Amino acid sequence: MTAAVGSRARLGHEKRQLTAFFIGRIAGDFGDMLVPVALVAAAVHFGGAQALGWILAFRAFPSVASALLGGAWADGRDPRRLMIFSDVVRLGAQVTMAILLAVDVGLLWPALIAQAMYGAASGMFGPAAGVLLPALVPESELQRTNARLSVLRSSARILGPVVAAGVLAGADVWILFAADALTFAVSAVALLVVTRQDRGHVVASGRLALTQTLRDIASGVRAARRASWLLVCIGYFAAFQFFAVAPLFVLGPFLISDEGSESAAWGAFLTAGGIGWVLGGLVAGRLRPRRPLVMCLWLSLLDGAQLIALALGAPVPILLGVGAAAGAVAAIWDIMWVTAVQTHVERRFLGRVWALDEFGSAIAAPVAFAAIGLAATAMDAASLAWIAGALATVATVVAVSFPAVRNVGGSPHQRTPLKTTK
Repeated sequence: MTAAVGSRARLGHEKRQLTAFFIGRIAGDFGDMLVPVALVAAAVHFGGAQALGWILAFRAFPSVASALLGGAWADGRDPRRLMIFSDVVRLGAQVTMAILLAVDVGLLWPALIAQAMYGAASGMFGPAAGVLLPALVPESELQRTNARLSVLRSSARILGPVVAAGVLAGADVWILFAADALTFAVSAVALLVVTRQDRGHVVASGRLALTQTLRDIASGVRAARRASWLLVCIGYFAAFQFFAVAPLFVLGPFLISDEGSESAAWGAFLTAGGIGWVLGGLVAGRLRPRRPLVMCLWLSLLDGAQLIALALGAPVPILLGVGAAAGAVAAIWDIMWVTAVQTHVERRFLGRVWALDEFGSAIAAPVAFAAIGLAATAMDAASLAWIAGALATVATVVAVSFPAVRNVGGSPHQRTPLKTTK
């Protein structure tokens, strides 16, 4: 009887911690989906696509460098503390942004600094979260947990743009940044509940010495080199950021609607993508493909088609449908990729591999955001979207041609876990 009571208490404690982890992620996602609409409204005031490109570049560039540090620090230490630190810094950055807009400073550079702070903190958050979740649930439940978390986070992505558009209809844009800051406060408080992290993860008390951090990063690179499918996919994600993500977020708001209605139409497009993400998450939790990465790559051809549809000036209802389908593909990709890394990579290297994933995926984004913003002053947005859509399609076909990617299986007997030495 005592053992049964103790087992129920332990399961209840683990469930509360996982719930707290979910609340933290969902709160941050909801706030983050307020900001894209707000950034478009602010960028129109500062000069349009060029200003938006610079803002996104300053937000993305620091996250590239900080991701490697976040992954090295999360392995063998307390990833929860790193996540809380990231929340606090992002809270401060968005409060600063809200103040700048509320007092109508009128200068772009203070906003760029605030978004650089945000990006630096965000880069550390992702690898730490990637280490913490597998410490909270058994491996057999990872794909189902990833799918459940994806659905809940995508629900926040649906509500965020809707709320943002409603706020902008009757209030100033600074309120959206203040609301985003509040969500990071909620996330930090929720993460304070998470204390149990003993599923194969050992928390050390070592200092964050520079030499040790560099050695940790180097060992993570050596680990990734032993699994060529990791390097191919990370390289593909870098190309995808350059040819699909950056063009969509810089050019999309100005292609989806007539001048003067960018914020409302873009908010509807993001909402459609969020709805698609929910549907994709519901489907992905039940999928058991033999070659999950190959399946996801073929589905990613839709992203090139999405940019081409924008370039063609397709009717808004069609664009919303394409956006919803692309959101579903993104959810399936996210769940399958996260589960593949969690189950194929040795646990003690997980944070560093996630850091390399963040670094490789985002390294091209700052350059792409800035370059597309500058190119938009010399070339019309539709032509740029055509070129980007074609290059995104080529990158996808190249990635799926690698045997190492095609050989990554989805069932336990197909797995060949990464093995290396520190």
